[in-house]
Amino acid sequence: MAQQSESWGPVRPHHGNGLAVAGLVLGITSILFCWWGIFSLTQIVLAIVFSSVGIHNAKDGADKKGLATAGLVCGIVGAVAYLIIGTASGGIGFFI
Repeated sequence: MAQQSESWGPVRPHHGNGLAVAGLVLGITSILFCWWGIFSLTQIVLAIVFSSVGIHNAKDGADKKGLATAGLVCGIVGAVAYLIIGTASGGIGFFI
């Protein structure tokens, strides 16, 4: 009985996408803590920026484009929640 030889192709280097993960974490926490004022605004901006860069990195061959997209969506949802709470509280929630 002849043995089958397994032909292995070239190994694709693994390119991580830490910014996608960071964008997702910041996007989720921006929704959870949307009432924290300036801290929330910082989380929202960082979530959108990190996720956008993560999507760009994924187009260049990095992994986790889905996480970056989810982080961008969560950041936008956090921004909307932040604006709704700020409007409902008369602007007090923006600077607490």
